[in-house]
Amino acid sequence: MNALDYGWLAAVCIALFVGALVGQYSQPFPAPAKPPPEDAARAAGKQAGEALVKLAAAFAATGSIDDHEPEGSPKPTILQPTISGKRYIERNWQAGIYDDAIAFDITWGTQKLPKPTRAVKGILVFADIFGAAQCRVRITINDSLKPGTVHRQTGMSLDYNQFNEQHRWMRTTDTKDMSFRFEPTEVLYSDGTTERF
Repeated sequence: MNALDYGWLAAVCIALFVGALVGQYSQPFPAPAKPPPEDAARAAGKQAGEALVKLAAAFAATGSIDDHEPEGSPKPTILQPTISGKRYIERNWQAGIYDDAIAFDITWGTQKLPKPTRAVKGILVFADIFGAAQCRVRITINDSLKPGTVHRQTGMSLDYNQFNEQHRWMRTTDTKDMSFRFEPTEVLYSDGTTERF
């Protein structure tokens, strides 16, 4: 996990603690024999606490807030990824490798690009052979891409978290048992125009 992930986790823990305090101390001491009806502050604290518990559970399950399956219409397929050379890299302090990682190479097919790009941002989805998303990785391609060509990126990596089910799936599943897709979020074209999805 990176520093941003630890920041989210700390914020969720603090919010849960504050929500619990608001809920616990919203009634006067000593408590009357018959508890009063929930007032607005107590109800709001309870609702916020429940939402944060769900958010914390999603974070614990995926390692990231936005690793869930997106809702709504599917993203257009402007790039076709092919993954090769997937490998697990163990941390090695002497070699300067401080985190375990899953590394891979990507070959991008650009046959469906409408025009040359300057940069592309989106989500690389690692799915099972039926197409169900198992792991989602944010990707930015800062290289220019031309329609009808092939672009190769080597040495891409994902920090490995042994407690994350998606990361364990990535480590143990062979690429022949995976399917891949790219869901663009933003494309900056060479002519200066931008397209957001």
